Amino acid sequence: MTWTSIIDVNEGEVTLKLPANFKNKTVLISVEDVESQKAAKLRQMQSAATDPLFLADIDEVQADFRAIDGELV
Repeated sequence: MTWTSIIDVNEGEVTLKLPANFKNKTVLISVEDVESQKAAKLRQMQSAATDPLFLADIDEVQADFRAIDGELV
């Protein structure tokens, strides 16, 4: 079973209450800096907005859909 939760860090500590079905189980806890990941993704999106290859791919996809937009399904 997988349970995911985003929890705030309070003075270097994290407190969480697990669901009842985790009682007497062994769990793996992985810590990720969510804000850092968000910032990295935003930088990648900003970079893609001016990337010639990415923009060419977007143009190609739009052209493909333009061709079928008028068709009846």
